[in-house]
Amino acid sequence: MKIHINAWHDLASPDAGGSEVVVDHAATELTRLGHQVTVSVPRPVGTYSYRTVVSGGFYTQFLRAPLNYFLHARDADVVIDVISGLPFFTP
Repeated sequence: MKIHINAWHDLASPDAGGSEVVVDHAATELTRLGHQVTVSVPRPVGTYSYRTVVSGGFYTQFLRAPLNYFLHARDADVVIDVISGLPFFTP
């Protein structure tokens, strides 16, 4: 299954918190189970077993979300929107 996750930060970011821990654990485990996982974050600073893509800057990631969807997630079976303040797609 192809899974795309929109996240506020990656786990190695100095601003990472609880949601980033959950995203990292879920993405790591899903990858271990054989799924293709992509996590979209503003500026990935760590190395992971799953694919990370740059979603824009700290704030511009929200404006670029539709473009990033078409570039990286349109063939995904599941898109997960992690809301840590502003939603990416969820109204």
